[in-house]
Amino acid sequence: MRTQQERDAKAALKNLWKKYPVRKERDGNDFVFTLANERAKGGVTDTERDEFSTAGKAVAHGFAKENGNRKQISAEWYGSTHKDMTRWTLEKNFDLYDYEVDDIVEYSPKPDTDPCPCDYSVFDSKDMPDWIADAIKTGLNEFAHHYGHYYDPDAYTVDLCCGITISFGGMGGAPEFCEYEMAEAENHSYSSQREHLGRALHYVQDVSVPLHAGMALEQMNFEIDCDWDGCEVIDPYYDLHYEYEKWVRENFHSGENLVDDYDSLWAWNSDPSDCVYQVAAEATDQAYEVFHLMKENGTDIGSWNSTDYNDLVEATANPVFHAGAYTHALVDQIYG
Repeated sequence: MRTQQERDAKAALKNLWKKYPVRKERDGNDFVFTLANERAKGGVTDTERDEFSTAGKAVAHGFAKENGNRKQISAEWYGSTHKDMTRWTLEKNFDLYDYEVDDIVEYSPKPDTDPCPCDYSVFDSKDMPDWIADAIKTGLNEFAHHYGHYYDPDAYTVDLCCGITISFGGMGGAPEFCEYEMAEAENHSYSSQREHLGRALHYVQDVSVPLHAGMALEQMNFEIDCDWDGCEVIDPYYDLHYEYEKWVRENFHSGENLVDDYDSLWAWNSDPSDCVYQVAAEATDQAYEVFHLMKENGTDIGSWNSTDYNDLVEATANPVFHAGAYTHALVDQIYG
């Protein structure tokens, strides 16, 4: 028989889901449940605050029970690397009020669940059939959270079959997304300005991850399967991409302390799109090595031999170094 607490928790969840629908997203081997964008308008009411509290206590109790009644289990914040990078730059280099820092930090991971609505072309090439562009866009969405969070400045040639090839350059939309958000930041003030600045920082930080700036076709495991309903990319390397991102996150403030590289260079650049390009160009140079190290050694990075592990650290540190510099450059455009 259900206890009263169980009945209260179930009722609270049912009421909350009506206004705050939940969306399931893949994060490596895990699934992350996040609030969907499509929610009713209006702030949180007192009743809803009580319901959130009731539901939260039930979840905490369930986690503790599954963990042998130990209380160490906690949720891992999605986008924590963006928050760490953003806070470090703001607090170390700019004289802002705490609430200003907090606003910008909290908005920096938002594009992962709420991409910008800007209008842009996915690819520069006019020779690419729509079905090829759509297939590549789908592949980027699968492992880079969204095709706007990726940018590879290199040129590519795709061999379709039967001697047919398609060439194009500049894969992904991160420069355009960053430029859009910075323009919005320039055109707004107060909290709205901080929101758009935080969102703009996301894109320059994303492309500092080599697997967000190179080896796109390889990560997609680019093989197009077509039928009468259209075409799709087969079997992208989800785990390889997400486990590398997880390792970077876990070694930012601990382990390899990548923050030391992040904080060692400042840059000044008034062109948001070029800020993304400069970071992506550095990350692209490391993408081949990172991809093949992950592919050949597997996703259990801690078990690698010391030579390959040290190569991964070195390949990661340089793009992170540039992420810090150009995060600073974007913030300086607003607060310099």
